[in-house]
Order: sequence, then structure tokens, then C-alpha cells
Amino acid sequence: FISSTISEDEGESFEFDRTRSHYLRTADLGLTQDTIFAQQFLDNPNSIPEPHYHHPTPHPPPGVQFNIDENWICVDDGSGGHSPIAPQAVDALVNMGYRAACDPMMWTPTSKTRKYMTEKRITFDSLPLPGPLFEGEGGINDKNCLLWSGRFRHRYHGFELPAIRSQGIVNKSAEELVDLLMDSSRVDEYNKASTGRTDEVVLSYGNDDGCPFSGQRKKKLTGVVMHGATIVDGSAFIDDELKTSSTSSSSQRSKVSVFCGVTKLVRSTNKIPLIKKTSEFITLLHCRELLEEQGGNGYIIVGRSITPADDGRSRAVIRSEVLLSVTIIRRLHQSEKGVAKSAAVSDSGRVASKKDLRNRCLLITMNHVKSPLIPKMIAKKIGLSAATGFMSDIRAA
Repeated sequence: FISSTISEDEGESFEFDRTRSHYLRTADLGLTQDTIFAQQFLDNPNSIPEPHYHHPTPHPPPGVQFNIDENWICVDDGSGGHSPIAPQAVDALVNMGYRAACDPMMWTPTSKTRKYMTEKRITFDSLPLPGPLFEGEGGINDKNCLLWSGRFRHRYHGFELPAIRSQGIVNKSAEELVDLLMDSSRVDEYNKASTGRTDEVVLSYGNDDGCPFSGQRKKKLTGVVMHGATIVDGSAFIDDELKTSSTSSSSQRSKVSVFCGVTKLVRSTNKIPLIKKTSEFITLLHCRELLEEQGGNGYIIVGRSITPADDGRSRAVIRSEVLLSVTIIRRLHQSEKGVAKSAAVSDSGRVASKKDLRNRCLLITMNHVKSPLIPKMIAKKIGLSAATGFMSDIRAA
């Protein structure tokens, strides 16, 4: 169960402990043993790639039935660090999650949402919601929440279950909302059924400029470079320009949530009414800034259940799966100096000012969940109700 990748030339050895690793499904992400070139993760060509750690494999974790159509990787090495393939898998999860959440062909609005969009003359991809934003929108008394249901077109694990999408304005700045959702100690502020969420393994704290989970790739330098210039992320700078760039970069980083780039494995538990059991999720959770091609000016948080090799759960625990969770948070204003802070709003009906918009954001959620507690025939109804409740709880937090 403990494997080593050994470099013949340098004598280096890297150990991977399968008995303590956590496994992630990747077939629907386009990551399979046939699509990944494992040698890209090896520093030495004489090293031997290890299944699960350097490339996906159909072999499942202990206790999971084998399926030739599925592929799995280990997101950690069993010792607290991330596996070599984990950053690429997280990139694929973010890309697939964003495409799914923003694909109008996948989603069917509820009758109430269809009526609202027709009256307001808005389309699926209107960002943010057009029209006047009054002070009450996004506050605790705002009951407006747009809802869609849809299904994935792939044939992988959980494809037969409905996915739910919601959208609404929240009375918080984008940074404040990200901090609320990513901080495990604050889950009970918006989930009253929660009995706690703990960070089992932190793969990345996101505070490193070279964070492998940031979604940013170093640029290749091209062209002629002046003698004495310093190369930074594919760009050449002389000393004065470098100082100015560093100051600008530092200022830019100060506007970003402290959870940007954070990647962790969390264990969440919830009380189930009328049942003397606990519902449990073990999930990979990751946050990053939206890229320019994704519209920028906000954040994306993705989650997917992982399977621990050492699954010592008790019989009183019911394990549910987050097949895919996507949260897109967009600012309603262009980012300016400083980080916007939350400000109370009223229901006076006055059109919101630019200052008010800095304290609000557009929240888009997409959830695809599998639970033995939810019969398939009522999964859509329960999902839509849960999405509405989540939006109300976030506004009240």
C-alpha cells in the first residue's frame, strides 16, 4: 500500500501512502488513464509513474465497486501534501464546473423563474441582473431567487440525478461572502442543521505566489530581453519597473480574499430531523478568482466528494456525496481601491447607489448531490427547496 517513485540518477525517493490517501473521481473531467501523459509530473525521465498519483486509473479505492468507465486519482500523498496530479485535476474540476453552471442549454427554469425573466426581459446569461437595484434587494427581506433544474449529458456516476442551479443578489461584498463560505468555523451562521465542519487536510493555503492551485500558469518568455533585466512570470523588468510592478501586485493582492487559492479536504456533518443518524460529506473544497475568459471580477468555489482509503465511519453515519458543487460570486461593481465592506440596507425603495453596489454581489450556485436519504422521484423538488432556503440563509447570515 506504500509506493515509492525512485529516480535512478539522483537517488531521490517519493513515497505515496495509499492507506491514508483520499480518492477523487475524474472520468467526467476528461482525466483518464488514456488522456494524461504521466511523465509531465516527473522531474526525472527515469522515474516510474505511480497510478493514482501521476495518472488516473480505473482501480477504485477500498470498498468501492470497480467500474471500467470510471477513473480515480489521489488528491494527496497520504502525508499531508498534494499529489503531483492534484493541481491539474482541480483545474479540470473548475473548468467543467464553470461550463456546466453557465451552459443555458443544460438548464430549465421553474415556472416562477420563467415568468420573472419574461417580465424583466432578461436572459439566462444576463450578468448581473439588469434593471434598477433597489435597497432591499439582496437583504434579509428579499425572497427573490431564480431557480433552474437540469441533467448532465454524460453517462458517469450520478448522471441520472437532477442538478439544481440558483441565482440571486446577496447583501455582502464578494470578498465577505467568499470568507463566509470557505471558513469552516462559520458554517453554523448559514446552516442551522450543521453540527460542524472540520478541515481534515489542507493541500494549499493559497498564500504562495507560486501556488499550484491558483489556476495561473507561468508565461513563457519570448522576444529580445534588455541586458540586466529581471524575468518575472514571463515578463522582463528593469529595477525601477520591477519595484513599481511589485507595489502594484501587492496592492492588487490586498483586494483578494485570503481564501483565494485555498484547497482543502473537509468533513461536514448535519443533523437529520426525525432520524437518529448523522449525514456526513467528505469534500474537496477549492476557491480561486474568476479568469478573464470567465468574465473576471469575482470568484469561483468548487467542491466534489472524495473517498478516504481509511473509511472508519460508524453505523450512525449516513454518507452522502457531493457529485459537483459550484459557487460563482460576481461583484456588481468593478474592483476599486480597498475591499468593499458590508453595509446595512433598507427597504425604502430608493435606487441603490454605486456605494451600495460595492456591498453586494451576484451569487450563482449549482449543486449535484447523491444521498441515500433522498428518493430519486422527489430529488428535484427537495433540491429546489434547499436552494431557496440556502439563498435566504446566506442573506440572513
